[in-house]
Amino acid sequence: MLKKDRVPYILVVDDSTSVRLIIGDMLKKAGYEVGFAVDGISALESLQTRKPDLIILDIMMPRMDGVELCQRLKSKEETSHIPVIFLTSQNKQETVIKGFESGAVDYVFKQCSHVELLARVNTHLELKRTKEQLIKENAEQKELLHVLCHDLVNPLGAINNLLTLSRKKSNEWLADRREKLLQITQHGLNVIELIRKLRYLEEKEGGLILTKVNLKQAIDESYLILRQQFNQKEIEFDYTIDESLNVQVEKTTFINSVLNNILTNAIKFSHPKSRIIISSHATDDSVVLTVRDYGIGMPSIILDNLFIIGKGRSRTGTAGERGTGFGMPLMKNFMTAYGGSIEIWSQEASESNKNHGTKVKLILKRM
Repeated sequence: MLKKDRVPYILVVDDSTSVRLIIGDMLKKAGYEVGFAVDGISALESLQTRKPDLIILDIMMPRMDGVELCQRLKSKEETSHIPVIFLTSQNKQETVIKGFESGAVDYVFKQCSHVELLARVNTHLELKRTKEQLIKENAEQKELLHVLCHDLVNPLGAINNLLTLSRKKSNEWLADRREKLLQITQHGLNVIELIRKLRYLEEKEGGLILTKVNLKQAIDESYLILRQQFNQKEIEFDYTIDESLNVQVEKTTFINSVLNNILTNAIKFSHPKSRIIISSHATDDSVVLTVRDYGIGMPSIILDNLFIIGKGRSRTGTAGERGTGFGMPLMKNFMTAYGGSIEIWSQEASESNKNHGTKVKLILKRM
């Protein structure tokens, strides 16, 4: 993405040495970085090492003319977004039409004034910047929507399970669990409020508000939300966490987007009557939280793309559970926002391999 605090880089492609020198000098005086190429082939070679923010391109050149070069640029995803302004010495309508049909955004005559050329360069750089900002904001909106949908599944599912069980139980049974229902409901409301805060903070160019959170209490709350899922698969949940350990996180996202997501995946890919273990150890300034399951594990192709939105794969769990594929990228984003990091080891299950499963390590700042 083109940032306002970065000097735009413009590639000038023309077989005329004098034209390259004149336009290059003008652009440098205007504060731009400038690169040069003498024809289409050398321009393609230069693009292998650095992508420009804009290309000023002569139409008539030897070896590969401007129209063919522009067509090649627009046919590839990694260069299709680069605006191209054609330079032409021919005042012919068919030449101009060819340029636009090949993907150029504008054209200027070689005899035009420096003021006109600079105005067009500035305009198309600003249009590119605006387009990229809109794409970025659209991606952020989609990601927030996925946070909302993904993180509401667990609390709503827990409420639904408790209310479904209550049909076969007494009023006293439900009354005994009223506080749990209220607590789980509050988690769902917290997620909605978090999205509202994230939007507000983004508009104010702020970030998450990090506080001191007791690690054991956070795990207890996560287990409360997911307990029915543990029970349905009869999975043993084994954890012993030092009650004095506190970490620097934002509580709602840490419980709903980090812990819940790790444990949900561990349950999803574990066989019934399996075991999930949480352990921790601390140093003076950090806490390492490890979640280990003995499930089916992940192949390297999934592990390598686990944190990339759009490339992660949603797999069916051992009991047919389905997911969205967005949980892990979101979790990585939140861990980064906390100033922490995440490491994952996984080994696929096979007849010859008994050490299968997945181990997730969260490295958090200690408070």
